[in-house]
Amino acid sequence: MSLARNLSKLAALLNSGGQVTVAGLSAGAPAWDTSGNLALNGATPNAWGGVSSGRVFQTGGAAFYGRTDTPDAYVATNLYRDSSNVWRYQTTAAAAFTQLSGNNFYLYSADSGTAGNSISFTQTLQVGKGASLALQGASSVAGTGITFPATQSASSDANTLDDYEEGTWTPTLERYSTQPSVSYITRAGTYVKIGKTVIVHCSIYVGTVSGNGSGINQLKGLPFAPNTTLNYAYNGVVHYNSIFSTANARSVMAYLNGFVFHDSGANTSEINDNYVSNGYLSFTATYITDA
Repeated sequence: MSLARNLSKLAALLNSGGQVTVAGLSAGAPAWDTSGNLALNGATPNAWGGVSSGRVFQTGGAAFYGRTDTPDAYVATNLYRDSSNVWRYQTTAAAAFTQLSGNNFYLYSADSGTAGNSISFTQTLQVGKGASLALQGASSVAGTGITFPATQSASSDANTLDDYEEGTWTPTLERYSTQPSVSYITRAGTYVKIGKTVIVHCSIYVGTVSGNGSGINQLKGLPFAPNTTLNYAYNGVVHYNSIFSTANARSVMAYLNGFVFHDSGANTSEINDNYVSNGYLSFTATYITDA
């Protein structure tokens, strides 16, 4: 085969942009750029300028990007990485990509943007071997489970679990009209929040009461404010009580942005009594919060 004929065939493979195409095929034929990126269906591989450490296979709006410096792999839609390593929209629409890095899987997404503009991604999911499934705004931690963000992203859908949290709180003895002066030997509270439901445990060991205060007895410091639409609807059982001078509290009820106490009688008013030194209180209660 003559040299001129070979040169003619080579010229047919090269377009003006330095891409190699398959001669004789219509638009949409495979194309390679000088970096080794491959495109199908009329995609432009040399739009990916910032991938010196990887190679791209692109067809239409979808792309597979494999790195050569790490084992990371990406599957993307409606984006490319320019010569400055900036992610940009391919067309005016939303964009997203998944990343496989070691034994971790990540999902990133972005709202619709203008073609050619830079993209600001949000990590919406992360999961890996021996690690939790982390939802948007949360970080994956060791162990199998689901990690919610520290700040709840509330859903209006009644069938969506949008929050789970465990923690501690500090219970405080108060009164409605004027506040008592109470010191504590110990006081501890724990809680579990599942959606809008909050389960609390409280343990208080009173030291010295140097001022009685006045009004209905209250317990404040709850980790989440109770829903006030149905006061008295949320109840708890007192396990042990010796903090009142005469009253015998057997239950707590959510009211006045905290808990109030009731004795063992039916239809009784809230307890209004002085706290006593060296008293002890322990109870568990469940209530509903607004979010």
